[in-house]
Amino acid sequence: MATIPEQPVSAATRWSGFVGRSVISLAVVSALVVTGVAVVNRGIDDRVAKISRVKLTLADAPPGGANYLIIGSDTRAFVDNSNLASQFGDPSSDPSVEGQRSDTLMVAHVEPSAQRTFVVSFPRDLMVDVPGTAGKSQINSAYAAGGPQLVVDTLKANFDIDISHYLEVDFQSFQKIVDAIGNVQVYLPGRTRDLETGLSTPYGAGCYPLDGGAALAYVRARHLQVSDPNGDIVDDFPPYEHWRLLDIRSDLDRIVRQQLFIRKLAGLAIQKALGDPFLAVNLADDVLQYVKADQSLSRSDVNALIRAFKTVNVNDPNSIRFQTIPVEPDPSNPNVTLVPAADAENVIAQLRTFGNATPKSPTVAPSAVKVKVTDATGTNVGSSAAAALAANGFRATATAAARSTVPVTEIRYGSGQEEEAKALLAFVTDAKLVPDPSAKDAVHLVLGTSFQALTVPSTTTTIPGTPTTTVPPTTTTTVPPTPSDPCP
Repeated sequence: MATIPEQPVSAATRWSGFVGRSVISLAVVSALVVTGVAVVNRGIDDRVAKISRVKLTLADAPPGGANYLIIGSDTRAFVDNSNLASQFGDPSSDPSVEGQRSDTLMVAHVEPSAQRTFVVSFPRDLMVDVPGTAGKSQINSAYAAGGPQLVVDTLKANFDIDISHYLEVDFQSFQKIVDAIGNVQVYLPGRTRDLETGLSTPYGAGCYPLDGGAALAYVRARHLQVSDPNGDIVDDFPPYEHWRLLDIRSDLDRIVRQQLFIRKLAGLAIQKALGDPFLAVNLADDVLQYVKADQSLSRSDVNALIRAFKTVNVNDPNSIRFQTIPVEPDPSNPNVTLVPAADAENVIAQLRTFGNATPKSPTVAPSAVKVKVTDATGTNVGSSAAAALAANGFRATATAAARSTVPVTEIRYGSGQEEEAKALLAFVTDAKLVPDPSAKDAVHLVLGTSFQALTVPSTTTTIPGTPTTTVPPTTTTTVPPTPSDPCP
């Protein structure tokens, strides 16, 4: 049985006994966040071209964005030595790990210009009509029966959701992404175990640092038990310890735990990417060889994702919005399967709703933004950049050139200056947002060697009478709010 140690675990953490399926789609979201904030990613052009492709029939992306279907696969096709077999299982000798399956699927709704990005989870036990099959089936059966194309068709047939791009990763990808970003601290209320995945914590309540292997066990567990002297689950062997079930709702409780984990992983990714702008390239080297994508995913699509994630508030990982399709027990099998709840349509409608490609108008006018420009390019462009910003309405002044260069242009902003920083970002699209407590009297623009020229947005003001897109209001799902977590 695998354990989560009290101290950070190494990348060599081993665990076996994979039973059931996985939720590796979390890794894709983290990888996109890293890419989005580490904007020095010109080196990934050739890597994007080398991604393994899946030929699918997909909807054309609307002008304002796209829906990305993200699926995790539990394939062990990459297992080719005893070390990998001990960690993931050997499909050549264990029938239970043959083939590939999917568990939870996610749809990432991305609108770069409108700066609206959110991820919606579909529980594996949700009953739907799977095209080509009779009667209702669990939504995860679509992947097993017909691969990603049948999942795309199922989402369209049941919810009228158009999918324009597809991404898939496997066990090894998830571990590598977590290990590349770093250990994630999660809170567990006591000695915890999952007999199906082999997860086990030998210590009491507290914060546990998870590396890739332990994180994989944590996010895919859906039968967590916690040691409880009053629990109704009793071991068959001395000392006959009592346990209480934590995952009362199985997959729904797991989704809550997954979303908490991905918020933490994304927050850690953002912090590290800001400190190391080349992390995205290194991460691409490590994991893109394991990622699959549809045949039409291009660099321009990656650029759209970058724009979508660049404006994430780095001080608030919750600004990456996660939702779950509202569900309720299936009347025909209430203890096992689920059906969409009455308010599910409000969430689904958001996946169908796109604005247009017009950039979102800033909430702060350039005339209200004071900017100090520092040249860290080594080419003496600070004064000309400040003059260009002033010509576009900013209250911009140049400061003395930096003594050394920086690779990436930075927009440094203090508390309460987030909107001013975003207004400036529209003109310096190659920059990254950096929170800086010392930036109190003005937003600081530090021009890095990545800087080439200012970009004047095609639309910077709202024209009276311009049609607006009405987005259905967010509603509370049946999944409870993220539990309190005291861990950093």
